[in-house]
Amino acid sequence: MRDKVLVIDSNPFILSIVKSTLESAGYRVFTALDSEGGLEQFRQRQPDLVILDVVMPQLNGWEICSRIRKQSKTPIIVHTTVESADYLFQAAKLGVSHYLVKPVLPKILRTHVEMALKPHAQGAPALPQRGYSLTLPEPAVAEYA
Repeated sequence: MRDKVLVIDSNPFILSIVKSTLESAGYRVFTALDSEGGLEQFRQRQPDLVILDVVMPQLNGWEICSRIRKQSKTPIIVHTTVESADYLFQAAKLGVSHYLVKPVLPKILRTHVEMALKPHAQGAPALPQRGYSLTLPEPAVAEYA
């Protein structure tokens, strides 16, 4: 059976597109429309990968990342409309694997999912279309903080 992916996004349209894209590639996909539902799904489903937006009602995506990191090293892809250096460094500090800026072509999304799920692919070069693979050296992260 293919890997389990949890997608957390407050936009039902985005959820359906991401779910359809990944299911067509053979992944088992679970979704949540809010942070609390996402954390509950994470505990219940124990996914192999989490894809989430940082702009969420209730808890923001950074808080979700922080809570996931306290209990797991599951790869996380941030999938958001925000493209800023501050967000990229926050993502790196929280151990996010990849940072994708919406909108993302399905092929690019699938490629980042494949890279995040393969441990040897971490630190691979960034892909086009505003997608970032986040492996920063510790001094760079510490210097920015």
